Amino acid sequence: MFLKTKVALSGQTIIKTFYTVSNYMIKNKSDRRDKLIKWLPVIALIVIAIIFRLYRTSTENHYLLAGSDGPYVPLQVKTMFENHRLAFPDMPLLFTLCTLFAKLLYLLPIGTQNECILLSVRFIDAFLPPLAAIPVFLIARELKTGKIKSTFANYLMVAFAILSFTPLFIFSHQLQKNGLAIIWVFLYLYYTFKIIKYENRKDIFKAIAVLIICALTHLGSFVLLVFISFLILAFRFFFQNDKFKIPSLKKLLLAAILLISIFALVAIFDYTRFSRIINAPLKIFEAPVVLFALNGQNFVLHGQTLIILIAMNLLAIQGIILLLRQRNNLDNYKIILGLALATCTLFLSSPFLGLEWANRLFMIAYIPITVLYLIIYNSIPGKWIKIPTTFVFIVLLTISFSFALFNKPVISISKNAYSELQQIKGKISFSRNDAIVGRQDLRLLANWTFETKGVSDYLLTKDEFNKYNSVYLLKQIKDKNPQIRSAEPVVTNNCTPIFKGEYFEIFKINDNSELPVEPKKIFKGVKGTIIEISNKKLLVKDYKTSKIRTVLINAIDTKTLNIHNGMKVEINGEWIPFSLSLNAETIKEVESFD
Repeated sequence: MFLKTKVALSGQTIIKTFYTVSNYMIKNKSDRRDKLIKWLPVIALIVIAIIFRLYRTSTENHYLLAGSDGPYVPLQVKTMFENHRLAFPDMPLLFTLCTLFAKLLYLLPIGTQNECILLSVRFIDAFLPPLAAIPVFLIARELKTGKIKSTFANYLMVAFAILSFTPLFIFSHQLQKNGLAIIWVFLYLYYTFKIIKYENRKDIFKAIAVLIICALTHLGSFVLLVFISFLILAFRFFFQNDKFKIPSLKKLLLAAILLISIFALVAIFDYTRFSRIINAPLKIFEAPVVLFALNGQNFVLHGQTLIILIAMNLLAIQGIILLLRQRNNLDNYKIILGLALATCTLFLSSPFLGLEWANRLFMIAYIPITVLYLIIYNSIPGKWIKIPTTFVFIVLLTISFSFALFNKPVISISKNAYSELQQIKGKISFSRNDAIVGRQDLRLLANWTFETKGVSDYLLTKDEFNKYNSVYLLKQIKDKNPQIRSAEPVVTNNCTPIFKGEYFEIFKINDNSELPVEPKKIFKGVKGTIIEISNKKLLVKDYKTSKIRTVLINAIDTKTLNIHNGMKVEINGEWIPFSLSLNAETIKEVESFD
């Protein structure tokens, strides 16, 4: 009797266990299916982005001929492929990835070395940048609650992160370090969000790792993350319920060591860009674009750029108002991160940014605004918020799609011109230690085609000349694309013509006798006629625009130069922040401005 009861109980237990396990497996399968369904729109958006990027780079020899940089990335990859180093100082991660993939293709083998390099560049360009959708969706999942309906808005912001004007139009005409770095930027913001919310030490280590990877990919994106981090710390000071706790000396010291180490690493790979970024705070507002526009020289604030900037500023201002009005109903970490991102957006889209920096910063304003509105859509209820703002984002996406579909990337030279350039290699015997001087896109294309080195004309000094076996000037004489602004090199009496075709001329520089000792300074100033002279100040009428420029001449010996009214001059110097006035460093009298 006891045995029968025991067997019956055992059977019941087995059935019950089997039933529990079955329910658990069904539930898990259902959960996995639900998670997969939630990811399907993200995958679809990534595929759309990939298709657009492949379409925009489908022209023949695209990565050699598109844009003012020409084959910069393929040339860097080729040098790393052959010599395990870069041709020019730069952050190495993107080129390393392209090189590794190119070597894999070459081993299979898919094609020649150059074909594998170009295929690798196109693959990385098409497939990696759209993966930024993944960290953006992870942020959305962290923010989403059951109380507020935000599914459509979340997918819209994922789309905006990879299909808005910058990633779809600007970053897709050539493989750029910025494009790959966007993945790390959003991933860092994801871990930063988790650090502020959960204060988990593991997330801190992950964020530091992503920050280092970002620094090795693109310096500007790394600086953006450092800037956002400082903004978060600043707002954390003002929006904590308890008193602000000053970090211990040990933590401050560790943070300082980490930051100095990363900056040192950046300086090792590319000191020129490093020094430019370090000096940027003093120069970033020199010659503001809005003052140029008000003065009748609207170089930047027009067309789609103006529409996007107005939208970015209005969305950021509205975001700040919403966060402050709802601060009693929101968690502190949302207020802190939201205000930091809104402030960052206002800075990046400020019309008071200088002419040199404006376009570089305008194009990344979409990054903080994306995460800001993920916070707003998932935290503040109300259709009156979602309907107008989602409409704005849809309009911005429509602008992006229109440009991506109907505005193909600028090709620097024609197909026939490139064909002649390829033929030159068989007519002139170049060595690997020869150097080509020419406008930037053409110089880089010649380096790729002729397998030579290259040097910018303003950097060609007596000592630089001595580094090469021979130095050649390459000049295009026909079919130059007018949208390529780089100037052709100046041919002097010290140059011997060695080739003249239908599209190009090549001259050999005989010696370094006419070359400067120091590199020329890139012209940053005004060319025109002096119309008024006062105490340490000149008024100069710009020869192109007829606008009047104020030039301060505190550092110039006016007696030696014999400055007078009506004098035609080229004045080089530095712009003054928040002004169109110029601090003159050199004044040169000229006969004409041709």
